[in-house]
This record gives sequence, C-alpha cells and structure tokens, in this order.
Amino acid sequence: MAATTGSAELPDIGVLSYSTPAAIATFSSLVHTNMSGKPTLSADNRTVKYVEYTLTVEGIVTLDDDAGASTTDNQMRILRQALEYPAGVLSYTGRGFGDIIVNSPSGSLFDVNWGPVPKLFDFIPLGAMRSAQIKWQVVFCIPETIATNLNLPVLQFNSTNEISYDQDGYSTLTYLGTLEIPLTRQPNNPTVPVSTVDGTAANPSGYRKTWLGKITDTFDLTRFKITRRDLNFSRDLRTLEFNFVAQEQPPMGNPAGILTAKGSFVVRQLKPGPGSAQWMCVLSATYTIPKNLPRRVAYEAFVSMWSFRMRQAQLGNMANIQNIYNDPRAIQSDFLVYAGYRNLLNAGGVDTSGFGGTLNGKRAPYVPAGSKAIMMNFVAREGLYEDSKTISFEASWQVTTRLFAILRASGFLQTSDIEGGNSSAPNMWALSVKKISGPVSWLQNSLDPASFAIVDFGT
Repeated sequence: MAATTGSAELPDIGVLSYSTPAAIATFSSLVHTNMSGKPTLSADNRTVKYVEYTLTVEGIVTLDDDAGASTTDNQMRILRQALEYPAGVLSYTGRGFGDIIVNSPSGSLFDVNWGPVPKLFDFIPLGAMRSAQIKWQVVFCIPETIATNLNLPVLQFNSTNEISYDQDGYSTLTYLGTLEIPLTRQPNNPTVPVSTVDGTAANPSGYRKTWLGKITDTFDLTRFKITRRDLNFSRDLRTLEFNFVAQEQPPMGNPAGILTAKGSFVVRQLKPGPGSAQWMCVLSATYTIPKNLPRRVAYEAFVSMWSFRMRQAQLGNMANIQNIYNDPRAIQSDFLVYAGYRNLLNAGGVDTSGFGGTLNGKRAPYVPAGSKAIMMNFVAREGLYEDSKTISFEASWQVTTRLFAILRASGFLQTSDIEGGNSSAPNMWALSVKKISGPVSWLQNSLDPASFAIVDFGT
C-alpha cells in the first residue's frame, strides 16, 4: 500500500518519504519541515557516539484526485500505518540540509538505536473530510563522524575505576563500565535482530569476549583474584553495563584449578606439660571446585600439602638436628607432585602447558633421615545438594621433636609447589583460572540473537 498527502499545484522539490513494511508515505510540497539535531555524548563525556535528530513535519493532506474517493479516510489510514511504524526507510533530500537516507537496503547510513522512531502524529480535519492538517515527528540516530556505519564496531566502550584498601592494607580493584553497539532492524527481516551487544549468531559472546577481555586481560592473577563479574544487558540488547571486582590475594595462593580454598593448620602439644617433645599437627581445608573439573582435584590438592608437611617431620631429627639446619638442601625440600594431578586439570580444559617442570613429572625432594610423622586421623567431608560445590578434608599426625624445631618439623609456614611453595606456583594458579576469570567463563551464557524477537502489538 502507498499513499501521498495529496496533489498540489506547487512543484515538489526533493523527496520526503517514509517507507515501512506496512505502508509507504510520500509528502507533497504542502508541508514544511524542521530538523533539530542533538549530539549524544558517551558515558565518559569524551566523544559523540551519535547525533539524535528530530524531524518535525507539519502541513496539509488533501484528497488525492486519483484516489477515486470522496474523503481522506483511506488515505489517512495508510498514512497512519506508515508514519506510526518504527525503523522505516526515511528519505529527506533536496532541502539544502544534505541528503539523508536512513535504513535503505542499498544505502550506507543506518540508524544505530533501533530507529527511526515515530514520536508524534497529530490530525485536525478540514474541509468536510476532504483535507486535514497533520503534524508528524520522528527521531533517528546516526553517526556524523564517519561516512558509513555499516562496519562501525561499537558506539562506546569506557569504564570508571576504583581502588580501595581495607584495614589490613589489601587492595580491591573495581571496574564499572559500558559497552554499546549500533543496532537497528534489518529491512529484509524486521522481526529478529542479527546480533546483540553480546555477539552475533555466528559468534555468540563475541563483543563481550573481545571488548571486555581488554579489561580482564589486564588483571594480574598472580596477585589478584576476580571475585565478582556482573553483566547487565539492556532490553534492546544494544548496551551492556559491566562490573568487575578483583581482590588482592593473601600470601599463600590457591592450588591450581581451585577457585576458593580456605583452611587452617594447628600445632599443639600432645600432652600439656614442661619438656614435652610430642606434638599434634592438625591440617584442615575446604575447597570450591569449578564445574568443569572433577571433584577429586580437591583431594589431590589436600594430599599435596598434607604429605609435604608430614614429610617435614624428618627435619626434626633430634639426634642430628643442628647439622640438618646447616644443610641448605633441607630448605629446598619439596613435595613429590602427583603425575595424575596434571591429568585431572587437563581433563577439565585447564591449560597446563605453562606450568613448567613442577607438574611435568615426579621430582624427588631432599629429606634427611630422622624422625617420622605418625598419622592419627583423617576426615573427608563432602558437601551435598546446595553445598555440593565444596569439599573438605582434615588430617592429623603426631611429631616428636624439640620445641625450637617443631615449626620446621611440622612444615609450619611452608607450602608445597601446588600451594605456592615456589615462584612458579602463583603463575600455575593464574593459568588454571584465566578462562574462568575472564568475561565469558567456562560456561558461555551468551545471548543468542535467534532466541529474541521484536513484537509489535496490533500488527
């Protein structure tokens, strides 16, 4: 269907039309127009992301001589269907403003905010239903900084940063930002968007991974842990408000592949009293395992520290303890890493290629002959149902040594490779959680454009 605003004896100059799948409206010379533009700044106020134009059209609709009708009823019905429909093809040429053709399939200029969007339609009948006075207003958003926006990647990408320190001197980094892309309805498929701010049908989470990765890739995971990632998508799927929080890590890093590890180590006299040389060591820890890793990774991590600290009991050899402390090899004593630990991480998709020699094979530590630890108790606690993401262990053993040697003999303040016992361990954990701490994580959670539709009620 198509309609004009009627015949006129004045010559038409230029073109003013609005074409939609519902109808096409072409204005004659019996109207006058007003174009108003408002540059719209990005959230950081550093650039103009687009110019919001408001086109106001006022004039007379006359009965079309070729319509064969006695009233403007049918003419106005078609005009309403066209002029009240969003995201049409708007042509405004020959007015001395420069040719503006928005959303033409063969053009290069497209609205970046789901428009053009009609805002006003006024109607005043005149001349016994043979003419009418109308006022129409439409808003469209186009970039003025470039000739075409077909390949415009984003409209804005910025963030505000915050650094805070707690009473212990540990820092927290917070990033609040905005990612916005241009979107409009496609003339050949007006009901389904071809992409979202998250990505495209061919590359879900593409925008998120590419642009938000510019922030998450800057986090030093050997020093900071990502504790919060909030993604808030706008309803029109053009804008993403994001929030990242990174907290400074404590001295002992988490085991590779473990998201959260908490625990304690207690050393106490087995029987209180003066001169007692018997000590009880109690190690306990709770682990949170990623969804993509087998839960026995927690057991491997616990056994790593448990075995390492039990073996340190040989450093408490009371018969030759002074010679042991003078031997530099004792300080470099290291735990024998399980070969299967790396296999578990690989099975969960964790890249262990950068872990170095620590996980490449078994490395025998230097352990002098001497007293041994005696295992006393072992407890494994599995979280169930809503607590099933955690698993806990507790182990205790007995050590016999002098008071001044108990810290060394119990492994107090010492950790195995996996727990951060050498310079490579923090990097091991960083590599194992790099994907989990990124903008996408191991679970894509992407917004598939094909699952969204635009519903125009009443059409």
